[in-house]
Amino acid sequence: MLTSLHIENIALIKRCDIEFGGGMSVLTGETGAGKSILIDSLCLLCGAKSDRDIIRTGEDYALVEGVFCCLPESLVGMFKDDGIEPDEDGNFIIQRRIGIDGRGSAKICGRAVTVSRLREISMSLAAIHGQQDTQTLSDSAKQLQTLDLWARDSEALTSYKAAYRAYTDLYRRIAKLQSDEDGKKERLDFLDYRIQELQSLGLAKGEEDKLVAEKNRIASYEKIVTNAAEAHEQLSGHGVGIAGRAQSAINSLESIKNVLPEVQDLIDRLYNIRYEAEDITETVGSYLGEDGEDKQKRLDELEERILKINSFKRKHHVATGDELVDVLDALLTERNEICGGDELIADLQKELAKLKISLDSAAKALTAARKTAAEQLIERVKQILCFLDMPSVAFDIDFEGTEPTETGAEEITFLISANKGEEPKPMGKIASGGELSRIMLAIKRALADIENIGTLVFDEIDTGISGGTSDKIGMLLSETAVESGCQVICVTHSAQIASRADTHLRISKSEQDGRTQTSVKVLDFDGRVNEIARILGGVNIGASALSAAAELIKQAGKQ
Repeated sequence: MLTSLHIENIALIKRCDIEFGGGMSVLTGETGAGKSILIDSLCLLCGAKSDRDIIRTGEDYALVEGVFCCLPESLVGMFKDDGIEPDEDGNFIIQRRIGIDGRGSAKICGRAVTVSRLREISMSLAAIHGQQDTQTLSDSAKQLQTLDLWARDSEALTSYKAAYRAYTDLYRRIAKLQSDEDGKKERLDFLDYRIQELQSLGLAKGEEDKLVAEKNRIASYEKIVTNAAEAHEQLSGHGVGIAGRAQSAINSLESIKNVLPEVQDLIDRLYNIRYEAEDITETVGSYLGEDGEDKQKRLDELEERILKINSFKRKHHVATGDELVDVLDALLTERNEICGGDELIADLQKELAKLKISLDSAAKALTAARKTAAEQLIERVKQILCFLDMPSVAFDIDFEGTEPTETGAEEITFLISANKGEEPKPMGKIASGGELSRIMLAIKRALADIENIGTLVFDEIDTGISGGTSDKIGMLLSETAVESGCQVICVTHSAQIASRADTHLRISKSEQDGRTQTSVKVLDFDGRVNEIARILGGVNIGASALSAAAELIKQAGKQ
């Protein structure tokens, strides 16, 4: 839920702080007062494309900041995946800043995020619906997304997408193998050159590490001999070394073990020390026997070999000798695929045929799931439209089969007829803006319980709609807030819708220091009566308008 919104230097707004409550909030005001600025600010907060033209004249930046609370665990988990933690009160603070130089930034709880990532996250925080949605909802792809969201059958869609990805990946691989012969010859010449070059190196995995280790050992020969001699002297001690002293101790303890049986354990441990000391002494002694002659010759050989390997690593842009071996293996594999292309292609085409069967099966399952969901969505939308004074509405969803694409093997079209006896036609061909607004609202209301979005924003959803229907729209918006548990924010010119608000905010503009400035005020009961009366009665507000406004609020149960 959006609890507060802070705006600086956006269009007519110098600085503005708005507190939102739960339930349904409405924003009203005279035309040009700045209602659209608030919606634009919310869109920016949710990752919309920025435009420095929105920056207030004379200012260096524009800033919008929103505080969200009471987020679902799934969304909190999404934030944690990005390393974002709420503040001590459990709030998530989102900030968007745009500079006059065109540069901008986005932050969540002080952590910088990309605008694209902000947009992804915000889709689960808030949904903003305006008049443009009536056009986007006429788009077939958008309609398909809507149906899939209603279907809630992610398993069928996920299975289909996996099958489609497997099929198209193999299809592209086969197409690559079937490229023209000239291209194959050029590639083979290149591969042969690189393969011969790497094979001439004769490098094996692990060899580089062994060469470096041997080089370091030879380079440290004198140090090894000197320190090994010192260690050997300490261990052997001219016959009185660790092993000899351990044996002397064993002999002494052997003479008393009859009276102290527990010393047998000590004797056994001393034997272990003796044998270990003898083994260590022998190993250290072997270092002293290494021949120092020809060390320089071997060192030169090692350095030459290592330099050659390093030269190959630079040429092939790898960090280790083992990676060079991997490069050779990959080149050999590609060459074998090209040389054995016909046989390989035949095998891959057989596999492709199997994947096509799996893809067709997944497509049929997805289509079946979508058609079942479509029947349910049709019924629900018709119920809502009937409530919104469209009792003769005919709503249908048409399926047209297509070749498999990333989204499925069909295109769908929302068909609508608002008048009895008229054949349903695609939504985009409906002329009435009021009808389109109600259809869009009906679909959004149907999805509200499924989307689990904390904040729904409706921008002038009442455009082209009469008073009686506006009242029902207000009832539907209020019901959406109650039944789905989400926060509803609505910009409206309708007195009936405004009367049903739990929180009513009035947007107005005035002149301050020679500049026009927009401000927002939360209205109390008297303020609401006056504002709704203004909507009802225009500039000159009479007693009858005030009485009617108070009666509307009372009937809505919001007094």
